[in-house]
Amino acid sequence: MHVVLDTNVVVSGILSPTGPPGRLLDLVMDETLQLMVEPRILQDNLEDLAIQVLAYPWPHPLPDPDDAVFLATAKAGIALLVTGNIAHFPPALRGTVEVLKPRVVLVDAVMR
Repeated sequence: MHVVLDTNVVVSGILSPTGPPGRLLDLVMDETLQLMVEPRILQDNLEDLAIQVLAYPWPHPLPDPDDAVFLATAKAGIALLVTGNIAHFPPALRGTVEVLKPRVVLVDAVMR
């Protein structure tokens, strides 16, 4: 399963390794989940485990403009966007990108 992890998921995973975000990072580390990144979001020391994609700018303004790169990367990588801040990605502005909370993705990844 390809995933794009929002910064809040990576930070939460580092701070709380036993919670859903931390367990998702474990799944990335053991390559159960395939992390997708774009050069503009390579700030989390996971680039050695990730597939780099080049994404077009996101065509719709979001509540936080800095979040647009995550949607664009998920679209370019044909990946899920995993975030703890679902409200930052209103359904009407997501296009075809599926945006899910860490716990939902964790359950799905473990069930596979």
